[in-house]
Amino acid sequence: MDGKFALWHVMARVLNQGSRLSAVRLAGQHAVCDLLKLHSCDAEDLYTNLHWLATHQGQIEKRLFARRDQGHAVPRLFLYEVTSRYLEGRHNALGDWGYHRNGKKGT
Repeated sequence: MDGKFALWHVMARVLNQGSRLSAVRLAGQHAVCDLLKLHSCDAEDLYTNLHWLATHQGQIEKRLFARRDQGHAVPRLFLYEVTSRYLEGRHNALGDWGYHRNGKKGT
């Protein structure tokens, strides 16, 4: 897979904070395929890239952290996809009752 698709996933989240499908729409509105020199940027391409990333996640993480042993800086920023996660708690200033795909409700 082309690392440019992964780059676009990150860029789309920063620009729009929308769904993966909205990243496809955003790409079409801003000529992303041309700018990143991608053959296409449709939903199938992005989902194929997500599958590739998930399949190779362990290898990617090992290579990133192995770089620190070679004198490279340790990553300081980690991005997590949390649009469908459920958070509950009483003493978390950054958290609130959230949407849960399975319909779980807070009190």
